[in-house]
Amino acid sequence: MTAGIKASADGTFGTLQVAGGDVATFNTYGNFLVGAAPNPAGTGQIATTGGIVARTNTLTSTTSPWAWSSALYDQQSITALANALTISADSGSPVDGQKTIFRIKDTGTARTLTWTTVGAKSFRATGATLPTTTIINMTVYVGCIYNGADAFWDVVAVSQQLP
Repeated sequence: MTAGIKASADGTFGTLQVAGGDVATFNTYGNFLVGAAPNPAGTGQIATTGGIVARTNTLTSTTSPWAWSSALYDQQSITALANALTISADSGSPVDGQKTIFRIKDTGTARTLTWTTVGAKSFRATGATLPTTTIINMTVYVGCIYNGADAFWDVVAVSQQLP
């Protein structure tokens, strides 16, 4: 495969190919259809209004400790957490600068949250304090950026819905 950019005859879309075989198709609005390299399922991610669609893992609840993977999803959503939860270190292979978001809501009872903070691909608070409990029936977001130099998910933002 030859690396390069090729535009369609009418100029409304193009393709980007790299020597390794990764392909991205884009249109004049900046929307992308991304191939198998960024999407482990190989089905591509389509953005119809600009940007790239996040790969979201939506769970009703989960067991503790929770093994999650940045290789599969960009956002981890728990809609009805029914137990105390320990969030384990990432089981994926994140790259420097990769982002992930956790969105957690309980079932009407406050739940304890414990974040793994020791070891590679664990969490480190940097400018934001990791939440240790949910607020009844309220959503909490935790935004993280992977720091490849230090091998930590740096927690850069926490936003709690207010009662």
